[in-house]
Amino acid sequence: MIDYPYGPVVYFVGTEKHISRLVKIGRTMNLRRRLENLRLNCPVPLHLIAAVPNSGKLEEAFHQVFADLRAHNEWFDLGEDPLTAITDRIGDLEAYGHLLTVDQIRLAAIGRERTWNPGPISPRRPRRSRSPGRWR
Repeated sequence: MIDYPYGPVVYFVGTEKHISRLVKIGRTMNLRRRLENLRLNCPVPLHLIAAVPNSGKLEEAFHQVFADLRAHNEWFDLGEDPLTAITDRIGDLEAYGHLLTVDQIRLAAIGRERTWNPGPISPRRPRRSRSPGRWR
């Protein structure tokens, strides 16, 4: 089982190389829940490439750094080795006020070769209905 970081993070999620080279760059407060949601809404298996503690507008800085590789919205074509593409452009983040080292990204590369599978999804509890008198 992968130990997911808690708190705000910027994440990089991709598909298997033979399916697509696209990588989603996003941010979340709950990485495990976000990955579960992405998995439910994506027709192909996804895996976590990297997760970096979020410091302010780091996600936007990554979007600017990879703007020339944008495929659609928050999805980018980072090539055959996305982790290398990320680490190769770390220096470009400094122009946006963020200082990260390659070691911070490499240490954040959790589950790089594994497909993330959270197991069975627990059913949601039904919402309690409100009394008719409360709706106007």
